Amino acid sequence: MSDTVTEVCTVARWRSTSGLSSRTTADGLTAERLAAAAVAAEEAGFDSGWVTDHLIVPDEHAPVYGSIAEALVSLGFLAGRTSRLQLGVSALVVPQRNPLVALKQLTTLDFLSGGRIVTAVAAGWMEGEFETLRASFAQRGRLLDEWLDLAASVFAQMPGHVRYDGELLSVDGWLAPGLVRPGGPELWVAGVSRATIRHAAKTGIWHPVALTAEELRPLAAEFRQRRPDGRVVLRISVYFGDEPAAGSDERGRYAISGPPAWIVERLAEYREAGCDGFVVNLDHERDGLEERVRRFGADVFRSFASRASRRARCSSHSAPAAAGTPRAETGPAPGRTPSGSRFRSGCPRRAAPGFRDSSSGTRPSGSGTSRARASARARQGR
Repeated sequence: MSDTVTEVCTVARWRSTSGLSSRTTADGLTAERLAAAAVAAEEAGFDSGWVTDHLIVPDEHAPVYGSIAEALVSLGFLAGRTSRLQLGVSALVVPQRNPLVALKQLTTLDFLSGGRIVTAVAAGWMEGEFETLRASFAQRGRLLDEWLDLAASVFAQMPGHVRYDGELLSVDGWLAPGLVRPGGPELWVAGVSRATIRHAAKTGIWHPVALTAEELRPLAAEFRQRRPDGRVVLRISVYFGDEPAAGSDERGRYAISGPPAWIVERLAEYREAGCDGFVVNLDHERDGLEERVRRFGADVFRSFASRASRRARCSSHSAPAAAGTPRAETGPAPGRTPSGSRFRSGCPRRAAPGFRDSSSGTRPSGSGTSRARASARARQGR
């Protein structure tokens, strides 16, 4: 797809879940191409499809964000073309919209889709867009924080009369039809700041964007200190290539690039760093997105799921014995020789830090970490 597409992302979690991102932009976009990407994700076994959100942007941001189709309308269209795929926005900038209308739209989408709406929300970062929409940029963090409280309260009261009184938001009226998904649409909080982590502790799902595994690790640990039962779902661009490379997305942020086995290794490093799943952008700007979706499902996700299953079995085998129970003496771990060489089968070893090719011991040139840090501002909204 071209630079002007709604993003259908794939989210991959550890059991059997995965999500696809596909941007809805005007240049080269057709309704059928957008629907085809979502249907391909559904057929390939992904759990969710994602679009992105910008409304009316300043001229300087138009080359990247100016032609994006409206996100919630796009979800309604995709709901009619799919039957199982969960659908969401990564990420809905609630503070630049009418917050009560946004709530009504999400609950209506939940009803019409049969409970398939799951969406990330964000405070936003593009100040010029806030000015155009006559929204408060200074209060965006406070408004998002209170909107999360409002949403939780209203979801619990629906259908019927709902009431909420806050400092910035209040509602006293009738809200229906009723929700299909128990508890209402699942809300994630997107971004990479510590303020975002505080917001995410309310909903239980943190949705960072384009972090390296080294960057993710301490932030994921901080999030779980606040929310021990929380989940971390990373959005990351993934590019297929013949050789491992220092990848970057169209905005210069860190990306994974290489053959399927390399991609699986990198995803495993994120798992070790505290990640529970992924929303992946499979190079939506190029033709052939449906083929890449199917390849990811066949060559990456299945291999990754198999690896995770082996790890789970090994963890259960190596669990500490109950107090007072003698521990049986065992030989070398499965797949390892007595000298401790890297195993070729059985339980996978913890991946080495960084992005080292486990077969050759080489690293791709370039620094994804420094590139990712340099673009931290851009990650906040998208």
